[in-house]
Amino acid sequence: MRLYKNNSGQWFGTQADAKVGGKFEQVEVPTDKATLLEFLNTHAVGAVAASSPLEVPTTQNKISPVDDLNLKEAYKNAGLTRAYLRRVYDKIEGGIE
Repeated sequence: MRLYKNNSGQWFGTQADAKVGGKFEQVEVPTDKATLLEFLNTHAVGAVAASSPLEVPTTQNKISPVDDLNLKEAYKNAGLTRAYLRRVYDKIEGGIE
């Protein structure tokens, strides 16, 4: 298999793509899995250089504490869902068919 690499270290799959990137060289790439993985890792094909260490995003707990005010507000805003939930609740609690 052939890949093409320009002077900037960018890799291309076709000569046409490589020509757009300027001067390039043809590189023979192994096709068996073990050697291919070794080649890709050694030559950093597809690697992206990070400008700074990656930060792990932190998630903040967006759930507010449950109190009467929150429950009343949620119930008031539920609209049609409120009636459906009430029927389900009554069916579960009272065994209504």
